[in-house]
Amino acid sequence: VLPFVTGAAVSLFAHTNGEWTFVGLRHFVDILLSRDWPLTSPLSFGYTLVVTVLWTVTNVALHVGIGVALALVLREPWIRLRWMWRALLIIPWAIPNYITALIWKTMFHVQYGAINALLTAFSGSNEPVEIEWFGSFATAFCANLVTNTWLGFPFMMVVTLGALQSIPRDLEEAAIVDGAGWWFRFQNVIWPLLKPALMPAVIIGSVWTFNIFNVIYLVSS
Repeated sequence: VLPFVTGAAVSLFAHTNGEWTFVGLRHFVDILLSRDWPLTSPLSFGYTLVVTVLWTVTNVALHVGIGVALALVLREPWIRLRWMWRALLIIPWAIPNYITALIWKTMFHVQYGAINALLTAFSGSNEPVEIEWFGSFATAFCANLVTNTWLGFPFMMVVTLGALQSIPRDLEEAAIVDGAGWWFRFQNVIWPLLKPALMPAVIIGSVWTFNIFNVIYLVSS
């Protein structure tokens, strides 16, 4: 409580040459109206908010999509060594994210990185692919998105796997007998029963992703 109250109180003052002057809500008005920076500037509040919302939506969508897809595959009894695959897929989440971020930063290196090396191998060209991933906003955004997706999908996968254990297979078998296809079963049987467990995880993941700083700072500075 104390740091929050102190920060709120300080925000109502301007500090110049060692002197404090009460300005009320002027700082907040300046931020919201972009008086210090134009709206198109990366330093403006509006620009930052739009980028952060885009960052959160794309990350959470990939986390949920990949996590749910892997959980649906790993629950199938015909998958051999399921315990091993589950353990391996949890590793990205278990490793401290600053270590993972530095590893991915090296992989995106323009000359020596594994990403450009793979692109060169698949391009079929004799010329090496040298994409400068941190040279523009779009490529840096993609590099950070890949890194954070790698860090985030295991959490959604674990939550989904746990929720899937509580869904009786009898419901799906009855739907199969009635002639329901895979997508119909997922949409009308699995997903409605999965949502109550998945929605809190989506909310938590959205908050984590919206507030994330260290991954972006470590990967692309």
